[in-house]
Amino acid sequence: MQQEQFQHIYSAHFRDIYSYIAYSVGSQSDAEDLTQDVFLKAYRALGSFRGDSEVRTWLYAIARNTVRTYYARKKPAPAGEEDLLGLESPTDHPEQAVTDRERLSLLQKALLQLNEAQRSVVILRNIHGYSTRETAQILDCSETSVKVQLFRALRKLRKILEADPLFAVDGAVASEEVRPL
Repeated sequence: MQQEQFQHIYSAHFRDIYSYIAYSVGSQSDAEDLTQDVFLKAYRALGSFRGDSEVRTWLYAIARNTVRTYYARKKPAPAGEEDLLGLESPTDHPEQAVTDRERLSLLQKALLQLNEAQRSVVILRNIHGYSTRETAQILDCSETSVKVQLFRALRKLRKILEADPLFAVDGAVASEEVRPL
């Protein structure tokens, strides 16, 4: 029974957890390892999950703590040419695919310049599309804190990205650039 329940949880939440971790650490191979760790921890703790929160919230808490441990143990190498798990949307136009890949790489590097709280809020709100309330539940903080962190993070991202012509639109960064690619 527990194995069937876990398989359902894994199927329903793997992509979001993996994406959150990939954007948080900026490395596909580390993201794969950390995602495996998250689901292993979740499987081991499934019997003690009381249901005080949604399963999704519980998984994100495990993922957030796993990413924190990752950073505490080792400073990651700067992101290279490795993409974030194929998060790019497929396209039939090779030129667009190259531009999308370059934009994703720039966004990835910019996200890694944010502090953990800001990065988490941007990933959850603007990349995964969670509401302010859902983001606050996942991060175990107030909605006001989410709004403040998001405002500061987007302002910092704009400063980082506005210098690059891939993100610039008439001298300003378009707000859509921090939404899902």
